[in-house]
Amino acid sequence: MLPAELPVAPADAPARPIHAVRPDELVAFSSALAPAQAAYLRDSGFAAKAQELVLLPGPEGIAAGVLGLGEDRSPYAFGDLPYRLPQGSWRFLPGDFDRDAAALGFLLGAYRYRAYKPPKREPASLSAPDVPVTAASLAASVWLVRDLINAP
Repeated sequence: MLPAELPVAPADAPARPIHAVRPDELVAFSSALAPAQAAYLRDSGFAAKAQELVLLPGPEGIAAGVLGLGEDRSPYAFGDLPYRLPQGSWRFLPGDFDRDAAALGFLLGAYRYRAYKPPKREPASLSAPDVPVTAASLAASVWLVRDLINAP
């Protein structure tokens, strides 16, 4: 059972994909995209540097997110996604990263102390199949400790 506060969407909720790309994979990744999306990615200057984010357009708005990882292999590479991605459900596509660490980084980045002031907006959520129980448990524990530290 996941804590209610964690931004985890139900498994059956529609989720947009997040591609996590390293610089040495960028050419192959771009060639697999639709031509218009590949051109958009190229024209945006995306170089797959750590925490670089581009939202790919689609016929009905934002089709996907592309996150640059650089050489960062820590959970922190994914930590700012909850508030940089538009609200809604997102899922990680397979790539050269640890999926457990990605989920942990995402969930830790979604934390805000809410006792006295709500955040300006709710974070994006991660699709439940992308959230291992260990990452959710660890994130929930860290959230609790952060609340205790932040409490006056």
